[in-house]
Amino acid sequence: LFISEVLAGEAIGIVEIDAGAHLVRFANRDLGVIGRDRRFRRFAPPRARLHKAPETAHDSGAGRQ
Repeated sequence: LFISEVLAGEAIGIVEIDAGAHLVRFANRDLGVIGRDRRFRRFAPPRARLHKAPETAHDSGAGRQ
């Protein structure tokens, strides 16, 4: 199960919290839960989505002949 590249080679704690669900911990910090479906769901806020940069006068073709 992939948790994070950052934790490669590190010991993490996994404890059963519910029938089939497990809490994942590292250095006294709760990282997320492995659900009954065996998917890891992290507790961190969702990452910001990448946005397309606004079009500039140079990009829009302004000034071209």
